[in-house]
Amino acid sequence: MKRILAFAIALIFIFAFVSCGGGNTEESSQTQSSESNADESSAAGESSEADESSEAEESSEAEESSEDESSTETPVETYFDFTLTAFMVGVNVAVTGESVVVFTTNDAIASGNTKYSINVLLDKESDCLYKVVSVEIGNGTGYTGTLGDGQILLAVHSSSSNMDDIDENQNVPGKLAAMALEADDLIAIVGIDENDIIMLKEYEEGDDLEYKLELPANHANKNFVSFGTAVNTGIRIADSTSIALTKINAAPAYGDSALYTYEWGLALGDYNWSKFAILVCEYDHSVFGYVKSVLYDVDSTESKKDIEIPDDGFILAVSQDNATLYNKLKNIKSGDKFYVHGLQIAPIGYEISGCTTAPVIDGSIGLTEWSDFLIDEVDENNVFWDYSQFEVNQYEITAKIYATYDANNLYFAVVVDTPDQYCSVTSSDAVNMYKYCCIQVNTVDQSPLSEYMLSHYDYVIDPKAVNDGHVRQYGFAVNQSGETVFVLWMGSGTFTGQAKVVRDADAEQTIYEVSIPWTEIGVDTVETGADFGLSISINTSNETEAAAGKWKNIKLRDGGGIILRNDWTKIPVATLD
Repeated sequence: MKRILAFAIALIFIFAFVSCGGGNTEESSQTQSSESNADESSAAGESSEADESSEAEESSEAEESSEDESSTETPVETYFDFTLTAFMVGVNVAVTGESVVVFTTNDAIASGNTKYSINVLLDKESDCLYKVVSVEIGNGTGYTGTLGDGQILLAVHSSSSNMDDIDENQNVPGKLAAMALEADDLIAIVGIDENDIIMLKEYEEGDDLEYKLELPANHANKNFVSFGTAVNTGIRIADSTSIALTKINAAPAYGDSALYTYEWGLALGDYNWSKFAILVCEYDHSVFGYVKSVLYDVDSTESKKDIEIPDDGFILAVSQDNATLYNKLKNIKSGDKFYVHGLQIAPIGYEISGCTTAPVIDGSIGLTEWSDFLIDEVDENNVFWDYSQFEVNQYEITAKIYATYDANNLYFAVVVDTPDQYCSVTSSDAVNMYKYCCIQVNTVDQSPLSEYMLSHYDYVIDPKAVNDGHVRQYGFAVNQSGETVFVLWMGSGTFTGQAKVVRDADAEQTIYEVSIPWTEIGVDTVETGADFGLSISINTSNETEAAAGKWKNIKLRDGGGIILRNDWTKIPVATLD
């Protein structure tokens, strides 16, 4: 009867996960009465008996209708894997949320919060193999038994026993499977001694009970963290100053190199961090980059679960078991800056309001023409902007960025307050304007954080997003003759919009006004809530600096997807309002 119930549980579990797209990893309330558990257990038993009778009748009918009466089939038995649905599988830790815990000591049980879990007493049969002694449903007071020699307690918890609740309570199948266990059933548990359980399931003949693990593969998007004095186009994931990521904002496991941001939570949380070095990096606006705040090695006495994730920064957790990556931490030097490839750490984005009257692209900012459409102010105090190419505290150039749209075009204006304006190019050599005073502009036809863009985030090693026509990069300038010049550095076709750049020497101000058709950018649906990418950097090299080959650029943090690596995830997400 128990095997049939387990089979039914598995079928329900598979159906629910296909229907719901997987479980919910959020912890839920543990408020549940032992009376309801008992009722659920009884109901499950009644269902099992009915299913057994029905299944027997169906089997008989199938045999009678078989064309080959001599053929027989061995019924398939289903063995439940308790690691599949729990958000946490731990050893001697408190039961919480949708979790599974193995207790090896009576002291751990006493503080283990077993009052509402399904508590399965197990006897050791052999290494990694245990036999069920008893199954108790938590009655609100906690498990009161005492472990004997060779005994352990398996505690399985979910805040519901109803498969309809699987969206909120992902470990319902685990709880039902634990309730269905019977005396003498065998449970395979591998990794207790290592405090790293890699198998916890009903034993099936042939299960490999040896503790052995393969290192996890790199993250599907090949994200990595590099460090050094600067980020350049020559950096690769295998460098001695690059640490590949296996996981982003997900629970740590054997051999992981995992990155955590504010999206993970306030702190690392109650997981097993004993084999992990924890590197905390915070953004330092005085050096315009992420820097090491502290590095906790594996032998640290710090309670790593309480390590806070910076509001403006990230944590890199590298397992000692992944020796190749772990040893790279030794290459970090004082003064190094850190760069996360393929992930937007700071949530940089713009909301762009539509206009009823389109701006006139004439290089003149009217009193009311752009006043309602300011989206960014560029100065040394804006933490999203990088003045690292300027002399310290000589940040004399500032700017305001405006943007709006209508059904046909994106419009933007950049007003740069600068004492100098120099650009010697003409339309014939406009490709070289980046050496002088100009603006560089990237557009993306979708969110820079879309699944496609995240898969092809780094132009240096993967130009697919450009080759497929999703990313375009423009340059706009005014030359010494007062002529507006423009260039399309990335993307096919030509610039079909309008541009006017005017220098007002008396006001020491350069005004850029541009319109680009949505059809050229590639945005098909222009409506409220639509996302695309818009990034702008400001080149400010005057005549003396240009002659000396000095490039002075004001860029968004981490290059804004334009400077440095052309990492598209650093492009702000622009949302139509």
